[in-house]
Amino acid sequence: MRTHGPAGPPAGRKGWRDGSAEPLPERGPWVLFVRHRGGSLAESVAAVRRRNLAVGLGVLALLGAAAVLLALGGRRERQLAHQQLEFVAGVSHEINTPLAAIRSAGQNLADGIVSKPEAVQRYGKLIQRESDRLVALVGQVLDFAGIQSRSRSYAREPVAVGETLEAAVRDCGLVLSEAGLRVELDVTPDLPELQGDAVALKRAVENLLHNAAKFAAAGGEVAVRARRSPGGGVQLAVEDRGPGIPASERERVFDPFFRGHAAQERQLPGSGLGLSLVRHIVEGHGGRVLVQSRDGGGSVFLIDLPPALEGQA
Repeated sequence: MRTHGPAGPPAGRKGWRDGSAEPLPERGPWVLFVRHRGGSLAESVAAVRRRNLAVGLGVLALLGAAAVLLALGGRRERQLAHQQLEFVAGVSHEINTPLAAIRSAGQNLADGIVSKPEAVQRYGKLIQRESDRLVALVGQVLDFAGIQSRSRSYAREPVAVGETLEAAVRDCGLVLSEAGLRVELDVTPDLPELQGDAVALKRAVENLLHNAAKFAAAGGEVAVRARRSPGGGVQLAVEDRGPGIPASERERVFDPFFRGHAAQERQLPGSGLGLSLVRHIVEGHGGRVLVQSRDGGGSVFLIDLPPALEGQA
C-alpha cells in the first residue's frame, strides 16, 4: 500500500514560501496562493498615493482658478466703480454748465441789464440752446436708468426712415453749425418702413451726430445716409471726416461710461453714455451697430435694422 506524504513544493520551485528547502509540517496536499489583482501591497499603496496626489492637485488648481476669478472680478468692480464716479462727476459738470448759463442770462434779462432787441434775442437763443442741452443730458441719464432697470420698452409702430432722419438732422442743426460741420443727408427713395419706436431711433441718430460734433469737427463735414440693406431692411450710416477711432477702442466705444484716449486727453465734456444708448436702442429693435474706419480718414457708424415682419406694418 502506497503512503502519501506531505505535498512537495510546486514544480519549478526549490522550496516553500518561507525559503526552506523542506516542506512545512502539518500541511495538507493543497497549497493556496493569494495575490491582490493590483499587484503587491507596496504597489497598491503607491497607486493610492498617486490618486490622492492627483485629487489634491486638482483641488489646488480649482482653488487657484477661483482666486484668479475673484481677483479679476474685484478688479472689474473697482474699474466700474471708478467709471461710475467719473460719470457722476462728468454729469454734474455738464448739468452745472447749462444751468449756470441759463441762470446768468435770466438774471441779466430780469434786471434790465440787457434791453436792446438784438441783445435780448441773443440771450434768448442762449437760453434755448442751453435748455436743449440740459434736456438732452437728462434724457440720456433717464434712458440709461430705464435700460439698466429693464423697465425701458420700445413702441412697435411704423417708422418712416426719411422723416426720422430729417427730424434728427434738423434738431441737431444748431449743435452741428456751432461745431462748424456741414451735413449731407442722403436717403434712398422708396425705403421700406421700419417697425419700432420713432422717438428712440431718432435719439440714436442724434447721439451719433452729437458724437460727430464733439470729436470730428475738424473734418468740416458729416453725412447721414440710408439705404436698403441686403436682408431687406434698412442700413443707416453716419460718416465723418474727423481723426477716426483707434482700432483698440472700436469695440469699447459702445460700453457704458467709456471715454477714449482722445476725450481724456482733450478733456472733452461728456458722460460716456451716448454710444452705449445707441447700441441698446438698435439691439432693442433687433438690429446691430458697429464702427468702421472711413476711406480717406474718419469713422463710419453703421446701423442695420431688420425689415418689419408681415402683419406688423
